[in-house]
This record gives sequence, structure tokens and C-alpha cells, in this order.
Amino acid sequence: MYNFVLNFISSSLNKIYQSPYYQFLSVTITDIVFLIFIAIILVIAANIFAKNKKKTDLRYDYFMIGLTLKLGSVIVFCILYLTIYGGDSLAYFHNMQVLRNLFYQNPAKYFDILFNGINKGNIFFFNNETGLPTYMWKDSGSFFVSRLLSPLTILFGNSFIIISFIVAYITYWGNWKLFLFFSEKHPALTKEMAIAALFIPSVLFWGSGIMKDTIIIFCMTYLLVSFSNLLKTKNIFVNIMVLVICSWCIIAIKPYIIVALLPTFFIWMGYERFQKIKMKLLKSILIPVLIIGIFGGVFFTFSRLAQNLGYFGSYDSMVDRAKLVQTDLLRGEQYGENNYYIGEITGSTSNMIQLFPLAVVAGLFRPYLWEARNIFMLMSGVENFLILLLVLSVFLKRKVGVVFSIIGKDAFLLGLMVFIIFLAFGIGLSTSNFGALVRYRIPLMPVLVASMLIVRYQYKEYMKQFEKKDTTFFTPLGKR
Repeated sequence: MYNFVLNFISSSLNKIYQSPYYQFLSVTITDIVFLIFIAIILVIAANIFAKNKKKTDLRYDYFMIGLTLKLGSVIVFCILYLTIYGGDSLAYFHNMQVLRNLFYQNPAKYFDILFNGINKGNIFFFNNETGLPTYMWKDSGSFFVSRLLSPLTILFGNSFIIISFIVAYITYWGNWKLFLFFSEKHPALTKEMAIAALFIPSVLFWGSGIMKDTIIIFCMTYLLVSFSNLLKTKNIFVNIMVLVICSWCIIAIKPYIIVALLPTFFIWMGYERFQKIKMKLLKSILIPVLIIGIFGGVFFTFSRLAQNLGYFGSYDSMVDRAKLVQTDLLRGEQYGENNYYIGEITGSTSNMIQLFPLAVVAGLFRPYLWEARNIFMLMSGVENFLILLLVLSVFLKRKVGVVFSIIGKDAFLLGLMVFIIFLAFGIGLSTSNFGALVRYRIPLMPVLVASMLIVRYQYKEYMKQFEKKDTTFFTPLGKR
């Protein structure tokens, strides 16, 4: 009924925007009116929820601030994509609309594609009435985004800005869950964890609209939280289900995220149990066993998942994929001139060792301020510069040996740092285009900032104890 009323009213009003590339993508005054109406309802509901929670948990003081920034970011995102950027988000939404049209024409065919994707047998389900999917149907990861989000167009209508707004509202719970996760581990750093999880500008912008990265951050957060809960044997069945669903989504969209997360999971699983051993002699004996166990667990799990990881199922295919993506993104006529080049990828051990530091630095901190070619890259450059200052303040303004001891004695921190380095290396190695680089790295940005703020705080705590001549290394905050 809602869709019928919305479509009827929309047809009677002049469009204020019509995409020159996608026939179904337009914006009407009705869209704006319904957006305001939906926003009021959702924000009121969220405010009531936050007020009730604040009675017992002061962390919810940040809830409405974070939500407001997230929803404001998605409005800016929609405006820029409709007027300047174009590109992926509009293509995702067009495919969602095509799937929606297919649902109304033939639900059975819709559910076939929803659960199985497009193949040679069902590509002919689409016709002139449903519309044809964009080029993205050939990329399973990209089309998965449209499949996953297409039910929203059936429930809430055919408006890009409204669906984008709802996606931002839903995925905000992932950002909030990440904040709760970090702040629970380190309750003395509530404000700092809010900055890391809720207030990083690039994460707010690129992680708000209809994009792969929006879904990845949401799923990655719940994956981390559910795995941590399983280690505590907490709500085992529920957390296994969340783990499976989130892993499936990430593998379907960006499987390299899972590849980067595997070492983190095994470090958490093995190292936390190792730390519980009290006998120092036994610990010394078991260190090689722990290291072999972590590496063995990662490789075993990787081999079991290999057939589901596509290009990332083997070293050779990963290198070939990196070469292809690097070459493609260096084409200035297609992607602009905001490119960088860290060197030729050959795949040899010496080549990887040579490129490793350059790729990690690129994945974490580029574009630099002087590499910005437009206002958007300049804003990214400023953010990167501030994060670089944070990292340098942790590793250069403090005793490096103590810093590494802090990281090495905390399984949580060590696992996150390994994830950051692995993901930064993979992104920096293969991306080559600053526009893509800024988007691809946003899953690691909250983790990077949170980790650095945690290390900085723990260093201060250690030095306080050292000054009191208590040289016993302190217990990580999360275990007090």
C-alpha cells in the first residue's frame, strides 16, 4: 500500500533530479517529504532508546551525537553522488531497483537471483520492463551488495535518498557496537574510543551510503564482537550464527578482509590462554608451540576457506589480482590522475619484502597533503596527517621498547595491530589510486586510531608505576 501511494504521488509531481545514466533513478519533492517524515520517526525512536539506556550506562551520552553525524554524512553523501561523483553507489541502487521490479513481476525469479546470484541460467529473467542490471552483475561482490539491500526497496519504496538514509541508520548500530566493544575493553578511554569508532570523518562519509564499505564495517564489527564473546563462552549459539552470517557477507563482498582477520582471531584465541599460565618456565617452553600453533591455525583455516575466497584463495592468484588491479587503477583516463606507484609487483619474496614498508605506509597514510589534487583529497590528506602525527607520537615520543612490550603483552592489542598491518599492506600494494585507497582502508581506520590511543594511555600508566618504582608490568586495562 505504501509503495502504491508513494508511486502515485511521485508520478504527479515534477522530478527535481533525473539521472542521465540510470532510467529509474530520480529525486522528487515527495522523496524529500517522506525522508523528513522517516527521519523524524527514526530519530525520535533513537532518542527515547538512548535516554533509557543513559540511566544505567553513561556511554550512551555519545549515541545521539554519533547518530546525528552519521545521518548528516549520508545526506552529504547522497548530494555529492547525485551531483558530482556518480559512480558505484548509483549503480548499486539501480541494480536494487531492477531486482525490485523483478520481484513485482515474478517473485520466484527474484528469490532465485537473491539467493543464488546471477548466472547463465537466470540472467535472462531481466527484460525491458524490469530494466537491465549494470555492468556490476559480472562482479559477484558488487552485485551481492545490490542483492543484500534490495529488500529495502521493496519495503520502503524506490527512492535513492530514502534507502541510503535507512542504510545509514541500520549500519550505525555497527559503529555503535564497535564503540561499546572498545570502551568495554578499556573503560578509562570512553571519550577516546568514541572518537575512534564514531567520529572519524572519512569513515562517516564513505561508510554511510550504499557502498561495499558500509556493509563491511557493519559486518566486521559484529564479527569481532561475536568472536570475542565466543572466547568467553558467552551466548554460544547466537554468536556462532552471527559469526557465520557476517563471515559469509564479508567473503561475498571483500574476502581479503577475512584473510587479514584470520591472524587476529588465532592470536586472540591462543595468546589469551597462554597469558593465563602462571609458571614462567612453562611459558618459556610453550612460546614456540604458541607461535607454531597460530601460524598452523591460520594456514589450515585459510586452506579450508580457499575455494570460497576467489582471487584470495592462493598466494599466486592474490599476486595476479594485485597486478591487475594496480594496472587498472593507474589508467588516468578512467580514474583521473590521483594515482601513486610503489613499484612493480612480481610476487617474488624479495619483491614483497622490498614493497612491504612502502605498501603499509601507503595503506595507512596516503595521500599526503601535498599529493591532494582536489578538495576531497585535501580533506583526506588532513585526516591522514593527523593520524600520522598520532602514530608518530606513540612510537617516536616514547621509549620504543616499552611501546612494543605493551603491545606484545596484550593479546587484544597485538591482534588488532596484526590486522592493521596485513590489511594496510594488501590495500597499499594493489590499490594505486588515491580515490579508491581512501575508501578501501576505512575498515582499518577505527581500529588503528583506537589501538594508538590505547597504547598511548597504557604507556602513561606504565610510566606512572615506573616512577613509583613499581617495575612490575601492569595488567592490561581490559583484564583488571
